[in-house]
Amino acid sequence: MEPKCSILALAITLVTCGMASGNVARRCEPVTIPLCRGLSYNSTLYPNLLNHLSQDDAGLEVHQFFPLVKVQCSPHIKWFLCQLYAPQCTATFEHLLPCRSLCMAASDGCRTLMERFGFQWPESLNCQQYPTEGPCIAPNIQDSEKTDEPGTNDVTRAAQTASMHTIQHLTMGRPQESLAASSTPGNDVTKQSCNCQCECKAVPGLFGRKRVYVGFGDKTKIARIMTVISQLFYN
Repeated sequence: MEPKCSILALAITLVTCGMASGNVARRCEPVTIPLCRGLSYNSTLYPNLLNHLSQDDAGLEVHQFFPLVKVQCSPHIKWFLCQLYAPQCTATFEHLLPCRSLCMAASDGCRTLMERFGFQWPESLNCQQYPTEGPCIAPNIQDSEKTDEPGTNDVTRAAQTASMHTIQHLTMGRPQESLAASSTPGNDVTKQSCNCQCECKAVPGLFGRKRVYVGFGDKTKIARIMTVISQLFYN
């Protein structure tokens, strides 16, 4: 084989492997996800912490949580979700994880609301996976106070008066079903493969090369609890 052909073949192989393995260069871009616009930053780093390659994909997923933000079950829920789905851009192009304290602050009020309806906080957003110290994103009081939606007292009062009959009807008669992800390994890690003779690596995500995401089962169950909340507060 001619030297030029060898170089060309090598270049094609490397490009093909890079595309198949998902080795996408990190980039900063303006925040376009409606839920996360108007915060104290306007640029986000992609791929994000959940390995979404575009804000269109991330936006579709994070907006399933919009009813929780709308009823303001926690003043920190919006800030927490946006740190995962539209993380702040950094000068080093390195992601900063949410602090565990931020996750706990976001989940405390919303977990209470969800448990009233027989649901659990999504396992894919388990606070134990976030750092307790070191460089991380802490609760942000400034951005948490920007929402002028009904407060926690309104949520609690409505939850107390809601009938389980209505909740069971809206959740297809399965109010005790957990939002926890399946323990099947395939639901926890997105496996990458390539059909070329090289080592293919996944885009580093929240845990190295493992991709943490809200699987199909989680999405379906999250949609149910959001339907419940929407029916209770917006009808």
